[in-house]
Amino acid sequence: MKKILSILLLQLCVCCVIFGATINSKDGYFNLKWGSTIEEAKKAGYKLITITDKNYLSKLYSKNVIAYSVKNKEKSISTLQLHYYKGKLFAVIEHVDMQNVDKANLEKRYGKFSTQEIIKVGKQYMDAKVNPTGSVSFLSIMITPLANSVSTIICDWNVYKEVSLAGQALARGKQKTIVEELAPLAHRLVQEKFEDKKASFAFMPLMTDYKNTLVDNYITDALSEAMFNTGKIKIIERSYLEALLAEQNFKQVVL
Repeated sequence: MKKILSILLLQLCVCCVIFGATINSKDGYFNLKWGSTIEEAKKAGYKLITITDKNYLSKLYSKNVIAYSVKNKEKSISTLQLHYYKGKLFAVIEHVDMQNVDKANLEKRYGKFSTQEIIKVGKQYMDAKVNPTGSVSFLSIMITPLANSVSTIICDWNVYKEVSLAGQALARGKQKTIVEELAPLAHRLVQEKFEDKKASFAFMPLMTDYKNTLVDNYITDALSEAMFNTGKIKIIERSYLEALLAEQNFKQVVL
């Protein structure tokens, strides 16, 4: 009986290690090291299918990159791709299915942000080492929230910044934030000429059918910030707006 219990306990520990593990992105992707070969991936049990869509790859890279989609065992991963430059692994793209995308859920897979030096840049999480001057010297994780999933690029930054169009732009410091992208739209929306006082705008929180609060707040905050940056309006704080709505609702109930 004790022997059976010992075996069950050992199996449980193994499962915890496998399913509770987080990605150590500075070294590679789980059991695949940066710079490892395609043959090493096959030996590790990854079933590789060549991605033949050159148009897709040309939108991502300026250099000749070979990419593979992977038939993976993890149910939470809807898409997994391994990207190779000169026969060496340098980037992994995956989509993680999550009903409620928030920091706690992200950390279950990618580890504690505070202990991995992950910083928040705009609305993206980036695993980075920052120089005293403020420039990014290392980047391995970029997480972009989507509808019901998180699209993640895990990479060897030293290679990624050379071959990726996004990496090259980020390395040059010219990558536009979502707020900067929304600036033209904000200026078009604020067409009215105001006189002495600035008009006050209140942004209601978005409500989506998939209840993804990270995406909802992402869009609302970005647009409100872009409109505020026009210098033509005032933004009513969300907490104040919620208090007003609560008071209004209370009065309607009383009446």
